[in-house]
Amino acid sequence: MFLLGLSLPDHVEQICYRAQDSLWQQYGLVSTRALPPLIVAGRLDEPQSFDPRTAHSVLRALQGLALVPFTLQAVRALDDVYVAPLKPSATCRALRERLPLAANCDLPPDSVFLGCREHPGLPRQPLGSAPLWPRPINTASAIVIEVVSAHPPCWWQTVAWRIAAERKLTAAE
Repeated sequence: MFLLGLSLPDHVEQICYRAQDSLWQQYGLVSTRALPPLIVAGRLDEPQSFDPRTAHSVLRALQGLALVPFTLQAVRALDDVYVAPLKPSATCRALRERLPLAANCDLPPDSVFLGCREHPGLPRQPLGSAPLWPRPINTASAIVIEVVSAHPPCWWQTVAWRIAAERKLTAAE
């Protein structure tokens, strides 16, 4: 599966990694070790029809796209995953409007994916109600990431991933 998403600047990404570490330490969530903190805009076509050699050209379609600054809200359960929602989510909407993304994706859009809610009894706000990153984020990188897993539903036990292409986005001055 090829996803279009955003990776965060290093200083914000470190906060997200710490949140994943806390989810791992407090609740034993193995899925927090599967993927880096990732904002998913959507899935790029069907795996058999997307040519990874065109990943860089896909990102060329983002030429001139300005990032809308956003913050990261408190970590919460969204269905069966833990995420930090973006506020606002305008940049992800702009990515979806510019590129042909598949209708469904296994990861929720407009939020940083941190891990799966592997047990139904886990809290909805596992790390409290404070925003994960309350200051505006003005830079991010649009990425095409390939994610391969052999064994759903516990995909995180056999996942492999790589970034196929990357393009920096900044907020308009």
